Amino acid sequence: MSAILVGLRTNHRHEDVYLYRLRTPPVRARALLLDYLQTVNHLASQPEWYNAFSHNCTTTIRLHAGNAISKIPLDWRWLANGYLDQLLYEKGVINHALTLAELKSLSYINPRAQAVSLDGDFSRAIRTDCHHAPPTGELTAHRPLPKGANPHILASQAVECSRLVFLPDSTTPY
Repeated sequence: MSAILVGLRTNHRHEDVYLYRLRTPPVRARALLLDYLQTVNHLASQPEWYNAFSHNCTTTIRLHAGNAISKIPLDWRWLANGYLDQLLYEKGVINHALTLAELKSLSYINPRAQAVSLDGDFSRAIRTDCHHAPPTGELTAHRPLPKGANPHILASQAVECSRLVFLPDSTTPY
């Protein structure tokens, strides 16, 4: 599913897509996934209208993170698409050992995504050469997650319409 969502943006709409590793422990990534799944199950029985301003892809991330992890302060960048990476960088949620410009340049995945087919090993291909890991190098992607947890898929779906893709990591106090 995530390959379809990300590939639609990179390979068909030719929109810029960035892949960032979140600095969050697996238990928090799992809690976020479970909160999303609870909402998905609720929407299956009681559909809701999409609100492009107050309840959109980006604001929904804040809502779910607040439900699953902790209260998240409101910031204008939650409402303006294209600025979420800046906010997360400032809060230390994504790697801040590099400048944001360097991290963003390393996180741009369009060339990798456009070089492979969606029905191949798309997910692995877009993660190849992701040299923007936090200094510890301990990435959730290389460690077993709790049974049933798949934050890679969650992250891709959660922020697909913000054209950012996040992968969990295990090194942040956020």
